[in-house]
Amino acid sequence: MIQNPLTARLKVYVKSTFLTFLILSISAVLYSQKQVVSPVYANVTDYIKGYYESLPVDYATNPSQKYPLIIFLPGVGELGDGSASQLPKVKNNSGLAKLIDKGGFPTKFTVGGKDYSFIVIAPQFSTSSNYTKSIDDLLAHIKSKYRIDESRIYLTGLSLGGGMAYDYTAYNVQKAEKIAGILPVCPAFTSTEYKAGNLAQAKLPIWITVNSGDAAAYPANAKDAITKIKVHYSTSTTPWITLFDKSGHDAWTKTYDPTFKQGGYNVYEWMLLHSRGSGFPVVETNPPTAKAGANQTITLPTNTATLDASGSTASAGTTISSFSWSKVSGPASGTIASATTAKTTVSGLSTAGTYVYEVKVTDNTGKSATATVTITVKSAATASLTARAGDNQTITLPTSSVTLDGSGSTPAPGTTIQSYSWTKVSGPSAGSIASASSAKTTVSGLTIAGTYVYELKVTSNLQSTATATVTITVKSAATASLTARAGDNQTITLPTSSVTLDGSGSTPAPGTTIQSYSWTKVSGPSAGSIVSASSAKTTVSGLTIAGTYVYELKVTSNLQSTATATVTITVKSAAATVLTARAGSDQIITLPTSSVTLDGSGSTPAPGTSIQSYSWTKISGPSAGSIVSASSAKTTVSGLTIAGTYVYELKVTSNLQSTAYATVTITVKSAAATVLTARAGNDQIITLPTSSVTLDGSGSTPAPGTSIQSYSWTKVSGPSAGSIASASSAKTTVSGLTIAGTYVYELKVTSNLQSTAYAYVSVQVNPATSGRKSNSQEPEATGVTDDSLPANDLTVKINPNPVVNTMSVWIDGKVTGKTSLQVYSMTGTLLMQKEFMKDTPGLINQTFDVSNLPKGIYIVNVIVDGKYKKVAQVIKQ
Repeated sequence: MIQNPLTARLKVYVKSTFLTFLILSISAVLYSQKQVVSPVYANVTDYIKGYYESLPVDYATNPSQKYPLIIFLPGVGELGDGSASQLPKVKNNSGLAKLIDKGGFPTKFTVGGKDYSFIVIAPQFSTSSNYTKSIDDLLAHIKSKYRIDESRIYLTGLSLGGGMAYDYTAYNVQKAEKIAGILPVCPAFTSTEYKAGNLAQAKLPIWITVNSGDAAAYPANAKDAITKIKVHYSTSTTPWITLFDKSGHDAWTKTYDPTFKQGGYNVYEWMLLHSRGSGFPVVETNPPTAKAGANQTITLPTNTATLDASGSTASAGTTISSFSWSKVSGPASGTIASATTAKTTVSGLSTAGTYVYEVKVTDNTGKSATATVTITVKSAATASLTARAGDNQTITLPTSSVTLDGSGSTPAPGTTIQSYSWTKVSGPSAGSIASASSAKTTVSGLTIAGTYVYELKVTSNLQSTATATVTITVKSAATASLTARAGDNQTITLPTSSVTLDGSGSTPAPGTTIQSYSWTKVSGPSAGSIVSASSAKTTVSGLTIAGTYVYELKVTSNLQSTATATVTITVKSAAATVLTARAGSDQIITLPTSSVTLDGSGSTPAPGTSIQSYSWTKISGPSAGSIVSASSAKTTVSGLTIAGTYVYELKVTSNLQSTAYATVTITVKSAAATVLTARAGNDQIITLPTSSVTLDGSGSTPAPGTSIQSYSWTKVSGPSAGSIASASSAKTTVSGLTIAGTYVYELKVTSNLQSTAYAYVSVQVNPATSGRKSNSQEPEATGVTDDSLPANDLTVKINPNPVVNTMSVWIDGKVTGKTSLQVYSMTGTLLMQKEFMKDTPGLINQTFDVSNLPKGIYIVNVIVDGKYKKVAQVIKQ
């Protein structure tokens, strides 16, 4: 069939029109859509099992198009296993994934006249460790699955994620060169010169945002990182930093908001300015604004002035990198102390004249601006006539007169004051100046309440003049009322948690008295307790919550009139501290003592965080020594059997994975390194009527290279009888021991270096009528005696001996079983008993608190399995 040409053209037109309509309709639908986030469950790496993807709205319809990529790394609160129950934390909690999910992310950005749309990937990490390899694996996964423009890969993240973005690219140059730009937001990280050098060599653009009122480490570390990086970076990749003027950790809401811009760009447009191979185009900025401060005038002999350019400002997107001061004109004298600082001193301005100084301010892009300031130096001769009208005064009616005093006025050098003239400048109609031409005069008749201003004019013999004013405030009798004063405002910093409120400065009206005081809290946190609300002066305790507290004082007179005043107490948090590790005080022990306690419980977390873990390690020292519990805040180190210096390090880690370190030194002295030793001789037993003994401390020994300077004997315990013949002699007699019982004597020896040592000896005085009875005077022996045991079956050693507060008992030998330890006084009284198990042959160590025992000598009885017994003696200092 032959087709009509008109009909054929009509069909083509209809098809063409329909196709155009279809394309326009699809385009309209695409650009009216919003990007969405969709979960992807994939075994990307051991620590990433799921992530959210957000694809451009035209991704499916442009199969050949490649797109820029943003990888968003969430914070520690979004960690999880990537499952369907935990992955939603990534988009629900905060940051870029949440912005996209809420429809706040634009579908395209226009930079340099070209439109871009982003692929956004937001992974969930299961741990804050090993993230460098995890990011490598994630990048490989993304490149294999998505059509990305590999010249435009950007990393961003908040808190922990911001630290990941920084540390990943700073790990080495090769990793940094994969990335076109990073945007760490309130990052949890620290910078080093090595990291900064890697970023510089890779020419990686970086923009850090953080709140100035965040925990101190965050803005401090961010600024430190930028400072280190700027040492290496060229102006084409100058790093940016934004300090938001707000408190708290949330800098991400502002950062990721597309309406927030710096230097004319939001963070997404800033990313698109940079690409690998693009040469990193420079963002054009304005030069800085230089300000050299206000002009100044000084009069010799004053010859110094301060130059201040700290009011200078950088344009958006830049920072001031240097200042340079120089003298433009003026006399030859004058030296600039520091020409390269914003604020500096000029000294030696010893020649009168006009000096002009210029400051040159340069920003980090190399642009500069200048400003000048003029310093006028007057000679001493130009010091002019000065009028002084005296201090302002306040009086209360019926008092109605004051004295005006201009005698403090001074003439210029070489001149004299010829005349004085007082006039009233303003105020009520009352008041009469008694002698207006005198330096000092009375004003009387000030009977109307109000403010009076009087002017003094002084004239020199050269007819030069100067003026000054003084204000007189006259209060009506009605205003002389009861006045409440609550004291000065105060500021404390936790853990300080109490202040004193002082209303004792309150004053009654004339002729009345203050009858009562009443303190109340007007506003502030819930903490704080007023100790005595009805006292003029009282304490407020328990101010444990940081904040501003306002307290009101109400005073009542005997006429029932009242007055109130308030005082503000500002309680600052310990915040201002970061995570701090404390490993305790250095310690010294002497063999055979071979164990110490390491104590890191004094470590403190940063405000709003907690300490997650402790880790003790030995840094240096002999091979001996075993840490019992390396992951505890407080632990024992035993087996320090080799003399030397041991250094242990404590590492504390917060719940945000920040760390802090501290060290403690343990010095172990060998037994050979003998210190001053006191020896009081052997214990003695006498039976009445024998009533005297000889105490012998001559066996005491000084430390090598020293000598014993003095001896001192004192009785520590026992009956009231007995007299020491010569308490300051090494050897002395004790007589008059006429009362039966146990006497304990202490010997104190002092070296020529004033070090001291102590020893103890007991004297048992038995009554004349009977011998000492073992069943009442000594601990009861159970089972076999010491002599019936082979030497290696059971041995007992007490360490240290003498003891002060803690006694360690070392029990060694083949025997095992239920073990009983008993401590007796020398008179046979049982003072302490403990039971425990000796489960295996060999050595066990048990520690006991003996701080409650008084000084003296005690018997320690150890019984194992009900039949093996050892007895030892211990001295308590």
